[in-house]
Amino acid sequence: LVFVGTIFQLVLVVANTTRRLDLPLLEAAQTLGANQAQLLTRVVIPGILPNLYNDLRILLGWAWTWLVIAELVGVKSGLTEYIETQGRWRNFDSVYPVIILIGLIGFFTDQILSAFSRVFFPWTSEASGKASPLVRTILFVPRWFGEAAAERSLGTNSVAATSKPEKA
Repeated sequence: LVFVGTIFQLVLVVANTTRRLDLPLLEAAQTLGANQAQLLTRVVIPGILPNLYNDLRILLGWAWTWLVIAELVGVKSGLTEYIETQGRWRNFDSVYPVIILIGLIGFFTDQILSAFSRVFFPWTSEASGKASPLVRTILFVPRWFGEAAAERSLGTNSVAATSKPEKA
């Protein structure tokens, strides 16, 4: 059930990730004389691996959901059986910690895989510590507003304040 639930998404994810590969990389490799095998092994696969890895992390979340559903439907033991039994007896105080445990397992699995991403793909911006443009904007705007507010309260202009020579 997990395989059937995720295989179609896997095919779409691989196709979409491959489609997003930068064409100038392929053109540059072809210009330098790369054959089809070299294009695949030295350009396409290394080019899509970081994005494919992140997409597979997301797909793992779907697989985890299908696993819980499969266990709920087909297995008469395990965490979902415990949830079902306790829910039948209206012992919801016992159900919520198990649901939280399932969520925490998924969360920590994703965090561990995210850390491995920085190890496996050190050339990506995530691994090199460079923030994405959105994150840089989010971090810059409050700092800019804070400096602007401080300047307004002091009545100074940032250009004039920085261009004055210091007296020694």
